[in-house]
Amino acid sequence: MKALTQVLMTTVGAALLAAAPARADQPSYAYVRSIDYAGTGCPAGTVSESLSADRSSITLTWDSFVAEVGPGVPLSESRKNCQIALDLGFPSGWSYSVLSTSQQGFLSLDAGVSASLNSSFYFQGQSATARLSTPFFGPYASDYQIRDTLGASQQVWSPCGLERALNINVSAQLSAANANARGLVTLESPLGGTVNALQLQWKRCY
Repeated sequence: MKALTQVLMTTVGAALLAAAPARADQPSYAYVRSIDYAGTGCPAGTVSESLSADRSSITLTWDSFVAEVGPGVPLSESRKNCQIALDLGFPSGWSYSVLSTSQQGFLSLDAGVSASLNSSFYFQGQSATARLSTPFFGPYASDYQIRDTLGASQQVWSPCGLERALNINVSAQLSAANANARGLVTLESPLGGTVNALQLQWKRCY
């Protein structure tokens, strides 16, 4: 689905404060029970996560997520992905979904090279999947900052009364119109490492 206009990403909080005051539309606490991940864009030991103090966002940080295409570059380098299973703990009687995502990095695309940055979200045991995609076309050489927002009909919610992990798939894919064209896409923050911020929304189960 077509992404919204690119906007400046705001860095979210780095740590969960369980005692932080809860708003009326959020549970009194939440925490990350576990995180598991695998993929060509996230070797072991290269992903970390944090939940903001107000329980409104999750930050995922990668140390190694680079896709590349060009002469002498193996075809396997043109697509990178990371599949993440994130398990949150929170009080019963609540459900949550991903409302939007923010990410930043660098793109260098020759003429005739295109790139696609994609995200999808679904909860363990459910078939409904939310999908987001942002295309770029060369020539292009710049940092990028994008924000993708899901419409109300596209959002998926955690099941009420059940503990299910949120599955997140982030991918980057490059395609070149000719064998001599080069392209590079990275996900990275100004301070080093890759940042993908997921904005959450909560609702009560009735």
